[in-house]
Amino acid sequence: VTDPWIKRDGLWFDGLAPLAAPPPFLVGHYTAGAGDAERVHRVLVQRGLSVQFIGERDGDMFQTADLDRKCAHAGSKGNRGLGVEMVNPGYPHGSFARSWGPLVASSVHGKPKEFYAFTDAQLTSLVALAEALAAHFGWPRQVPDTDRVLTPGEIARWRGVLEHLHLTKRKVDAGMLLCGALVRAGWKPVSPR
Repeated sequence: VTDPWIKRDGLWFDGLAPLAAPPPFLVGHYTAGAGDAERVHRVLVQRGLSVQFIGERDGDMFQTADLDRKCAHAGSKGNRGLGVEMVNPGYPHGSFARSWGPLVASSVHGKPKEFYAFTDAQLTSLVALAEALAAHFGWPRQVPDTDRVLTPGEIARWRGVLEHLHLTKRKVDAGMLLCGALVRAGWKPVSPR
């Protein structure tokens, strides 16, 4: 079995501290921009941020840090998990107001929103990544059945996949679209309580 991701020179976060324990979950993000993996990596470095994976629109999934290293992508609650940035502007804003592609209706924090769709290739690679990580770490194949922010206790107990929106009211990524793709692939929507 081969890993469903690629390692490439120049796309690596060095000097990261070790995780205190094996990661209990994967946190899905969108990049809020259209740049490729190299640009995403540069922007994250400039901002003092990092993730373990970056997913391109063509389906290539790049590993950018060791799985036993703590990346800065989701605040203190989420950084004990792994992070994946999926190239996508998220929702219509700035220069993406008209030209990115189809919009998908969703709900975040109980409010209706529209997000740009991820490509089929991206969703296929996300599912492969989540399946490989669940098998490796013994995670259940589950996602939250809610679009609300989880409580600190719920986050502490969670194993599986989350989206950034589950960790803070300030974030809406990835619009429940990554969780939805996993449910369509057979993952179970579970109440985090």
